[in-house]
Amino acid sequence: MAIALALLSSLLYGAGDFFGGLSARRLPPLVIGLASHVAVIGPMVLLAFFVTATNVRPVDLAWGVAAAVAGGLGVVLLYRGLAIGPMSIVSPLTAVVAASVPVLFGLARGERPSKLQWLGIAAALIAIVFMTRVSDAGGSTTSIAASTVFISMVAGLGFGFYFVALERTSPDSGLWPIAAGRVASSCMFAVVVALNPRARSALAKLHGGVLPLVLAAAAGDVGANTLYLLAVRRGDLSIVAVLSSLYPASTVLLAGRFLHERMNSTQRVGLGIAAVAIALVAGG
Repeated sequence: MAIALALLSSLLYGAGDFFGGLSARRLPPLVIGLASHVAVIGPMVLLAFFVTATNVRPVDLAWGVAAAVAGGLGVVLLYRGLAIGPMSIVSPLTAVVAASVPVLFGLARGERPSKLQWLGIAAALIAIVFMTRVSDAGGSTTSIAASTVFISMVAGLGFGFYFVALERTSPDSGLWPIAAGRVASSCMFAVVVALNPRARSALAKLHGGVLPLVLAAAAGDVGANTLYLLAVRRGDLSIVAVLSSLYPASTVLLAGRFLHERMNSTQRVGLGIAAVAIALVAGG
């Protein structure tokens, strides 16, 4: 069950990143971050009421807030990266870093995956790396600026901490850590946008063709985070986080379908390795 939930979360993470990246090409990432986080407060609170929570401790809410702040910063940086660089490179690079943080944390606290699962984890990381190369219309390899690499890696660190922090919450707290985190991150974004004249003026443009993209990104965020939290409470952090970090697959496929970013043979091999990785983790 944990594996299935983690894989479903990766699909929704990837879809949310795709729509969020498209939104950030039209409006500043800070505005998109604020709008997408505010949009999920209502749905997350509603979901939290429907999921059993027998003991919501302050420490669980604190972990949720910490996760949301780190994840929120990661989202802004990711959207910025997706807006200025190829989605087929930025998203996988972020995912490699995001997956590595919880794996190292899980090992440090004593998680010991089986040999097959170790192979699966390694294969998943290799698959993500293989998906970091994209060809342009002429068939040549697209390069990526050093600044975009840096932005992507810092975003990955934010997501990695997000994975770890949510795992620290108690199952008795239900979905309230995510709901509390979204309230906190929305307040954080609101303050930052209020202090940024450019972002503040861009709020007036949040309508028409941009708003549906933002809402689609928010919907992916709600579903992905809910499924991840349910998955990590049923399985090892080092395994669940890696599978959830396979989200570049759906981002790359959507970018190819709607943006005509060509997927080369190396990326196709990466998708195949990802399938093998899933099989190994499940088999282990």
